[in-house]
Amino acid sequence: MIRKLAVWTGAVAVLAVPIGSARADLVLTNFQASGGNGFGAVTTVLTWQRVGNSQSPTGIEQGCNSFSSTSTFGAFDPGQVDFCNEGAANDVPNGTPKTALPSLSSLGITNTSQIGALFNINQSNPVSGITVNDLVLTFYTSTGTPIFTAQLPGDWCNLGSSFCSGPNTFATFANGQGQAGYAFALTTAQQAALLAAMGGTFNGSILVGAGGNIGCQGSAGADCKLADSGAESLQLANLNTPITTPEPSTVMLTASGLIGLVGFGRRRRHKK
Repeated sequence: MIRKLAVWTGAVAVLAVPIGSARADLVLTNFQASGGNGFGAVTTVLTWQRVGNSQSPTGIEQGCNSFSSTSTFGAFDPGQVDFCNEGAANDVPNGTPKTALPSLSSLGITNTSQIGALFNINQSNPVSGITVNDLVLTFYTSTGTPIFTAQLPGDWCNLGSSFCSGPNTFATFANGQGQAGYAFALTTAQQAALLAAMGGTFNGSILVGAGGNIGCQGSAGADCKLADSGAESLQLANLNTPITTPEPSTVMLTASGLIGLVGFGRRRRHKK
């Protein structure tokens, strides 16, 4: 069943390539970096900063870094194929290393299971943590064609109170860039879908851009934490050791299997 589902998902991704980018989910892993630079070789793809260059409403940071022949930075825009409205007002500071998109091979990534996005929080708001409304990675060919997008689903923060204060909000942060890093990865099925979007063979020349909208307006609370300073950053990371993120159906099958084993053991004891 699961194998058929993975094959079907990959086939859909291949069919979707000529008419637009495929879609996938990013999932929060239970890895927490003690420092951004301590997590292997990381490359900053995007930085949001509330103070000094903000064009967003109070409490919000938004922007994107895309493949574009005219303008690299823009506003996060879910209506665009790659979620990036190039040339629009944004919160992204200019300057290296955020002026060029990294390739997968530049970080030694050789498998879609190694692809990670390390989100670093740097806030000074009185309510610890930050709300993440949207976050997306866009995968481009070397000539700039978007073939795949990996986006956070709704209610993505579900790893418990040590990570989350609400379904879309990190519970804590540490002041100082890179001191509170959280890793996102693709689910196992979506790793296969990205490989299918590459044509079935891993392509290290694929470039990765990013976009997102973080923070909130109004009074800060458990699931509304403002973006009031900066700078937050998103780094493309090589997870090195593949992180398996089972689909909900896999978890259900595993649970039902364990229940079946328990029942089988009980029947055997009754027969003795």
